[in-house]
Amino acid sequence: MALIACPACNKRISSRSSSCPACHCPLGDADLERRDSHLRIQRIQRQQRFMLWNAMALLLFTGGAALAFWLGIDVPWQVLTGQVMMAVGLISYLGVRAWQIFSK
Repeated sequence: MALIACPACNKRISSRSSSCPACHCPLGDADLERRDSHLRIQRIQRQQRFMLWNAMALLLFTGGAALAFWLGIDVPWQVLTGQVMMAVGLISYLGVRAWQIFSK
């Protein structure tokens, strides 16, 4: 029994295992088409995760803008809450975009 690198995630796994315990990529008798299919599915799921986080950050930013500039013009705590929501949404969006760029 030897340790080999997983073709999908490059983690060290046993040569006797039928799939990687970290990313569940099929090993052993699996053909290249099945491995490519698994990698393609993982890439799509990762992109969807990034899109979800981006959408949530933008929704938080937009909700904060609406609260600060549209609904809470005369109420100071609503303006402050809206500004905080906008700041958190913007920082989250930029953080997710940077994570997406540097994780390629």
